[in-house]
Amino acid sequence: MEIFYAVCAGITTVAVVVITYYLVGTLKQTRKTACEMEKLTKKAGEYMEITQDVLKTFNAIGESLSSVWLKGLKYLIAGVTGFTAVKQQFKTSKKESEIEIE
Repeated sequence: MEIFYAVCAGITTVAVVVITYYLVGTLKQTRKTACEMEKLTKKAGEYMEITQDVLKTFNAIGESLSSVWLKGLKYLIAGVTGFTAVKQQFKTSKKESEIEIE
């Protein structure tokens, strides 16, 4: 019976060591992923500030216009310009992140 308990204790010890090994690897990868998400969030915040500045400028121009058609055009241009600026910034950051990974 003592041999049975010794074998069970050995198997349990090996199982705990294996689980710990994989848990540590998973936690390391989680830390790397969290750091990358933090960088991405900071960059997205910067892009949002740029987009807000562009939209505020177009909003100021639109407020000075009185025609309904011109105001509609203002919103269309603001949307396209904001989308283009954000898209360009993400392309640039994607190229930078690809360089960093390699």
